[in-house]
Amino acid sequence: MARLAYDLEIDIDEAEAKAQGITAGFTSGTADAYTVTAYEAAQQVYQESENAIRDIFPERLEFPFVGLEGLQPERGDLLYLAGRPGMGKTSAEGQMALHFAKRGKRVIMFSLEMSAVQIQRRVTAIDAGINYKLLKGDKRTSELTDAQWGEYGKSVQRMKGLDIVYNHKGGITIEEIESIIARDVMLNGDNLVVMIDHIQIMNARGFGQENENALFTHISKKLKAIAKNNNIWVICASQLSRKCEDRKDKRPMLSDLRSSGSLEQDADIIVMMYRDEY
Repeated sequence: MARLAYDLEIDIDEAEAKAQGITAGFTSGTADAYTVTAYEAAQQVYQESENAIRDIFPERLEFPFVGLEGLQPERGDLLYLAGRPGMGKTSAEGQMALHFAKRGKRVIMFSLEMSAVQIQRRVTAIDAGINYKLLKGDKRTSELTDAQWGEYGKSVQRMKGLDIVYNHKGGITIEEIESIIARDVMLNGDNLVVMIDHIQIMNARGFGQENENALFTHISKKLKAIAKNNNIWVICASQLSRKCEDRKDKRPMLSDLRSSGSLEQDADIIVMMYRDEY
């Protein structure tokens, strides 16, 4: 199985099929890794109920934002973080990545627009409590106080103990992301949160930009399958259409999601970012 994880020539569907064949022998009474009997499922439901009585609950993510404390996605969930350009989606994802990693999660963040260094500036600014604009390596950096330099250095050292990985390949396809995640879960386990910025600039094999809706539908369904089949969390940023800017009340609605039909159908949770001053 380890060889499959590093075989770059093999197609992802073929690799998954082979991996399932390998693991099938370890799945009691099933034909493959995704098939269970009604009795096996009933046993799991009963066990979850017994655990709940003992205050043992299914593992969920807790969000770092005030007002979203009750938003606790479970394993297998796909969450969309939606907002207009400049609303702060990337910074919000960076804050979430930091929050999850500090609580023991492995985080892989796919950034299709920004470099790893650009994302890390935002993460470091959040972690150190420093204005992001002072970390751009220009003349404003001289405005950092001695105390801020101290917090800056501590933040850099804290990153050693956090399991955050950036993939900043531009033009990456959903199939490549699927393959990378499959290999990572195979090698490192499913204690994983995947973050993607953002769906509108992702590509897929066999699709051109001439049919945007079909492309987004394909990608969105793939993202849900990645979360479900690997038993992990997937959080993906999404742009909103300009329709919300044409209304007097600019608060976003689900219909403002680009290719909203597919994204609404596939998502378990949708969070829309908005601030009055925008």
